[in-house]
Amino acid sequence: MYKQSLWLVLMLVLALCFVGCDGQVQEDGAADAADVEAAVEEVEEDAAPQEQYVLFEDFSGLTSIDEFWTAEYKLLPGDQTKPLYVPIEGEFTLENGKLKMIGSRFTIGTDRTTETTKEDTEAGGYLDLTKPYRVTVSFLEVGGDTNKKFSVMIDNNTTTGAASMHGNPGCRPYNERLSLLPAEKTIVIDVDPAVGTENSFLQLRVEAGTGWILLDSITVEYLP
Repeated sequence: MYKQSLWLVLMLVLALCFVGCDGQVQEDGAADAADVEAAVEEVEEDAAPQEQYVLFEDFSGLTSIDEFWTAEYKLLPGDQTKPLYVPIEGEFTLENGKLKMIGSRFTIGTDRTTETTKEDTEAGGYLDLTKPYRVTVSFLEVGGDTNKKFSVMIDNNTTTGAASMHGNPGCRPYNERLSLLPAEKTIVIDVDPAVGTENSFLQLRVEAGTGWILLDSITVEYLP
């Protein structure tokens, strides 16, 4: 319907291009027609749906930490009965509407219940990470034992970097002490070339102990 409407507009403009106010055909009508057609194509291209974002999470609307782990909050892509986020171990709290991880880890985009290994041929996730992508983690504060590390892991639901089909460090593009996280409180990880499959998942982890991070948002997007 949208495209039909655009072509109706095109035909109307063409008519105006070819016929002047006095009914005479314009000599430059052909050139004008080409310009109009190019403009319509540009509008169609701009109107095309953008699929840049794989994931955006800012914890909006959460009223309890238990709600975060439910399918009612966020669905697992491809399975409307399962949650997008799954806690593995450690402590999680909700502070002023933001997620606090205390020596804990959770997965994003999988319902896998077995531990990953380097022999895996399937990741068991639901995120398409076959194109170069960026993971951005914004945080508000860190504390506790800040010698503990914060990690972002791909197709690995364990604490061992090598336990993934992508190997180590491939499966762990970010692994840094809490005390050394960026001063601007935004972690940007460009994974290019891509590490992942059509059925991948992510894990966010703070090493076991008292170290903690208060997350503000998580974004996964394809690189332009």
